Parts: sequence; C-alpha cells; structure tokens
Amino acid sequence: MARDVLLARGTKKGDQRLTFSSEVIRQVEDLIFEEIASQKGLERLRSIVMEYTRQNQNGVNHGTTQRAKKIVRSATVNPKTKPMFLAFQEVLDTVAPETPNWTAWRDHGRRVDLLDRYNAMVRSINPENKHIQIEGKSVFDQDLHDEFVSGGYVTSKGRNWNSVVIDYIASNLNVDRKVIVDTINQSSGLHKMVGQSSRGNLLLVPADMVTR
Repeated sequence: MARDVLLARGTKKGDQRLTFSSEVIRQVEDLIFEEIASQKGLERLRSIVMEYTRQNQNGVNHGTTQRAKKIVRSATVNPKTKPMFLAFQEVLDTVAPETPNWTAWRDHGRRVDLLDRYNAMVRSINPENKHIQIEGKSVFDQDLHDEFVSGGYVTSKGRNWNSVVIDYIASNLNVDRKVIVDTINQSSGLHKMVGQSSRGNLLLVPADMVTR
C-alpha cells in the first residue's frame, strides 16, 4: 500500500483531494527513510554506480559502450564514421573470456571487422591515397578528410593518420587512447590470421587469447 501511494501520480480528482489515513502516511514515511533515504538506498545507488563505471580488463566500462551506441544512432554524426564506431561498440560490448567457443568465434570475427573498418577510415582521410581507386572509386574521401582537419585531427611530427583516427575515436568515446590502441593491437593478430587463411581458423583461438 505504501509503495502504491508513493508511486501514484496526482492525488486530486476535480475539486476533491484524496486523503490517506495516518497509518498509510506512516508506512510511506517508513518506506522513504528505511528504503530510499537510508543506508539501503545508498548501497543500491553505490552498486549501480560501481556497475556502470566498472572497467573490464581492457579499461572499458558501460559508459564507453553507451557513448558508442549514441554516436551510431546520432543524426548529426557523419554516417561515414558510423560503421567504425559500430564495430568498436560490438567489440567493446563483448563479454569475455568465459564464453563458449562459438561465441568466442563470433567475437573474434567482430575484431577482424573492426580492424577492417579502422584501416578503411585511415585510408579514406589520408591525402596520399588520392590516386588510389578500388572498383573505380577513389579510396580518399575529401569531405571526410576536411571534417577531421576542421575538428583539429591532423598529422604532425611523429603523428601519422593512424594516430589521428585513434585520437578521434578515443575523444568521441571519452576513453584513454591506450584503450583504443590495445583494442586495435589485439584485433591485429586475429586479422593477420584470417588474412593468411580463413575465418574458420578463428574457431581454434581461445576466447581469452587476444587479452592475455
């Protein structure tokens, strides 16, 4: 009864106000001070915050994946960058290492896709690729390049286009760039394995291999 009263919307019907007995009011007070504005409520809040901000072994928390999802859904984000963020979301959202082999194979495949999209992004903003074409279409994307530059994502001494894309991802996901570097490096070994054979070999890779 007390919970129903506490959660109820509006207590007014026309010109008549609803009234509650002193016992019901006491129950509501007990509910508030024993369950909500209390140590129990504080512990629940602390638990939620810890779960949300808890980092996995790669330094990623729920906030990171939620930001990636928001970017993918955003109408203002350049759609050309969304496939890369979608790939990162899928990889960062992966729960490992205690997963069945089939699930591990799927997750390893996501990492391969991630590196493909990351490499494609690097190629598309690098002016050195202006004259390279694939299926009659230029690899270089001038508009996307200009967007990166206007946002301050440019090369400098000791900083190539790979670093630029890493900084762009890290900034948008609000994580340390080392998280992105580690994710890409972990994906690189699997990508090379696929390049030398096929994705079928990923079935042989242990779930926790890339994070050891």
